[in-house]
Amino acid sequence: MPVNDHITESGKGTASQTDQIRLMSGPYNLNTYILTCGQTGASVIIDPGGTAADLAAVLKTHGQKPAYLLLTHGHADQFFSASEFKEFFDIPYCLHRADDDFFSDPRVREDTFNAVKLPPPHPADIRLEDQETLRFGNASVKVIHTPGHTPGSVCFLRDSHLYTGD
Repeated sequence: MPVNDHITESGKGTASQTDQIRLMSGPYNLNTYILTCGQTGASVIIDPGGTAADLAAVLKTHGQKPAYLLLTHGHADQFFSASEFKEFFDIPYCLHRADDDFFSDPRVREDTFNAVKLPPPHPADIRLEDQETLRFGNASVKVIHTPGHTPGSVCFLRDSHLYTGD
């Protein structure tokens, strides 16, 4: 069951509301977040874990239009269904450049597949950088590089809310 929250962002003289939906999704019970600009309906999907069809139903119910697919890092539970989402929604898939480089290594790709029987992440459409800001509608998230869990682990900062992955 989705958990719906409302976040108010202080903008340039005006306040815009951003909706947040949290879903426990997929076989790993991943915390998947959908952040949506309350003014335009543009949204970002953070760490999709279930099927694209299930998430599409949630997006449609709330009138959301996804702009980016954001991954906090390159482990299997994060990218489990990323290629399906990318194809289903025709949106760019975003991963920090350090994880994108790491998973480009043929040996790492093979080891990843052998370990979890899932294909490693596709090359990112957008290679994220520390302190980069991604806009969706009149809202935005800031990328904060937090290496450790993986070389390219990131958090996404949205107003006073930090989305960390695992």
